[in-house]
Amino acid sequence: MRAGAKVLIGLKHPMQAMANASSAEAIMHESIITCSSYQNFLEKTNPKK
Repeated sequence: MRAGAKVLIGLKHPMQAMANASSAEAIMHESIITCSSYQNFLEKTNPKK
């Protein structure tokens, strides 16, 4: 999931992702936020039956 999160971050904020590339902590933090946001999005668009 982390690779996917980095791709999503890159698509949403290319400049921010590049600026944060030097800080592993920032990347981890953004990855966690993006993963949870993406999960929420999937749950809304594909509700469990």
